[in-house]
Amino acid sequence: MLSRARPTRLLLSHRSPLQGFQILCDLHDGFSGVGAKATELLHDEYSGRGIMTWGLLPGPYTLGEPQKNIYRLLNTAFGLVHLSAHSSLVCPLSLGGSLGLRPEPPVNFPHLRYDATLPFHCSAILATALDTITVPYRLYSSPVSMVHLADMLNFSGKKVVTAGASIPFPLGPSQSLPDTLMQLGVATPWTPLSACGDPSGTHCFAQSVVLRGLDKACHTSRLTPGTPLPSLLHACSTGEEVLAQYLQQQQPRARSSSHLLLTPCKVVPPYPCLFSSSLSPQGLVLDNATGAGM
Repeated sequence: MLSRARPTRLLLSHRSPLQGFQILCDLHDGFSGVGAKATELLHDEYSGRGIMTWGLLPGPYTLGEPQKNIYRLLNTAFGLVHLSAHSSLVCPLSLGGSLGLRPEPPVNFPHLRYDATLPFHCSAILATALDTITVPYRLYSSPVSMVHLADMLNFSGKKVVTAGASIPFPLGPSQSLPDTLMQLGVATPWTPLSACGDPSGTHCFAQSVVLRGLDKACHTSRLTPGTPLPSLLHACSTGEEVLAQYLQQQQPRARSSSHLLLTPCKVVPPYPCLFSSSLSPQGLVLDNATGAGM
């Protein structure tokens, strides 16, 4: 790896300005050490560039092999420490419920029917989340760079962050974005994806939220002019304002960055068929299915 560092620099020097690097590596085995060394080399060679590291972990595990579970926990702990030393941000990604020795059930998405023991299913869900999370610094139209996003999220000095996703976003056919967010109340629609347990009661310092795939007609209130507004969200004139207002209400002391993207995620084959019958072909939650779920 050391012998390849210099040719990599020569290759990149002839390309367009480089924001930084994304590193995806297993966190629970020996590859966490490989990833840590890679971040160290990149940090030394490309000082000032962003390094976003995504530590991947398998789904639920069992207590059948205690020694193997201890090795998994140690690799994860050491990996987080060493990766965060040379990365701009480190984010664990897993559909398992816990990083510790006590196994927890896999995370639950109300409108997905997936098998947590199948890597094909787990990787598809995590890839969908990762594709959306990284939108702010991947789009040419976005004013946010990888370094700026990392600086916003780790301004308190905490480089390890958590991720969450709502797949799909729980919007009904006759609802608008303000309607859905108002119905959530104090709850949030995001399902944790970092195997760090229940996030309720934790304090959020900063957050970046991306909402994608919603028809522009749903972004703002559909109420007839003159109708009393049920919330401040219904008074917003754009979807971006609705999302920003919602985040401000949920976490008034947190630094928030919000992005609204019209382009939906691609879930055509070979993407696995994970979506339940409670969804329309456009990914909207059907009215009768929503009522039954409640």
